[in-house]
Order: sequence, then C-alpha cells, then structure tokens
Amino acid sequence: ASQRTETVTSHNAFPSEPINDEQDLFDEQELFDETPHKIKIGETLSEITRTYDVSVSSLMRPNLLKIPTRFSVNKILRIPSSPRTRSGFIAPMRTMVVTSGYGYRSHPIRGKWLFHQGLDLRAKSRTRIYAAQEGRVLQAGWMGGYGNLVVIEHDNDYTTWYGHLSMVHVEEGQTVRQGQVIGLSGSSGHTTGPHLHFEIRSKGESVDPSDYIPVP
Repeated sequence: ASQRTETVTSHNAFPSEPINDEQDLFDEQELFDETPHKIKIGETLSEITRTYDVSVSSLMRPNLLKIPTRFSVNKILRIPSSPRTRSGFIAPMRTMVVTSGYGYRSHPIRGKWLFHQGLDLRAKSRTRIYAAQEGRVLQAGWMGGYGNLVVIEHDNDYTTWYGHLSMVHVEEGQTVRQGQVIGLSGSSGHTTGPHLHFEIRSKGESVDPSDYIPVP
C-alpha cells in the first residue's frame, strides 16, 4: 500500500510579528503552552515525539493531522508543552532561532575569544518574551552589558536571565507564572542589533539552555 503524506501548512505557525503600538501591550494573564517546531529533512514523527517527550496523539489535533508518515521540510508543527519536557522549562519566545550558541565564541563587539553563557535568539524589536518557568523576579532593570535585564529565581535552584530588552513588564520581588509576558525584546546594552540573550543558571553556574528547552 502506498504511504500517505500529510502536509503541515504554515497557517498553524505562531505569529512572529512584534508589537508596534501601546494598545494591549501587556496582558499579565497571557500564557502560551505550545512550541513551534520546523520540520527538518528526513525527520520522522517518532523522532519529534522523543525530542519533546510528547505523545503522537497530542500532536494530532493542534496540527490537523490524521496518520502522518512524512512531512514537508520547513513546515511548522505545533508542539504542546509537557510538564516533563526539558525539566519543566519552556521556550522564552514563540519562534526560536539561535544566532549564537552556548560556549566559546569570538565576541561580536570586543573581538576576543570569550565564553558565551547563554543563547542569542533572533527577535525583531518589541517581540514578546515569556517566563520559561514560574518563579520570583530578582532583577528587573538595567545591568551593564545586559542592558535591560530580567532575572527570575525558580524553586529548583535555577535562575533564568533575559537580556537586551527594550521594555520590562515585571518588578523585582514579583511572582510570575510560566509563560507570562515579562518584557519585550530589544537592543539595550552591548549588542549589534535586536535579539534576546537567554541564560539558564543552576546554583549560580551557567548551563547550556539547549539542554533544557526545545531548540530547533
């Protein structure tokens, strides 16, 4: 019997346009519980479900799938968040494109070989940024090269850092929920353009965020 091919159309992808006005700028109730995944060449459904630790059935309804066996490359799947996924962290943005990874690199401004303690994620200015996990805000404002920075302390000895923001929508000491909008991306601090610098630290030491959140 011939295999049936299901195509995931782009209208199922998350909107990526930034906020460009002050109307409805921040809704503290706004949450999201899905992550977009771009299909790669040769990728199978079983590989995707293992990567995100979700079931096949959980992918069917949000993506309008029946019995998918192959996918169109570069199309978007909507992956429902799972409390088991990546130690409970979710992506801080709806569209995740890494422009600079974790580890040693040539610093884009200083030109020196330095250790990069997080991920740089592509973002147009004023794109919504979300709390990767619930917690308490330790920092909400300017911090040197980070520019406008939000730091959230979590119950599991982790902190998450969100740098170069154009606007901050939380205050120090505030409790935030996972998925809550905490600010808007920008280019404050030492940057060459708008993006999000995202870090995860465990007991004060930086760790590779790609080990904790789904990164395409």
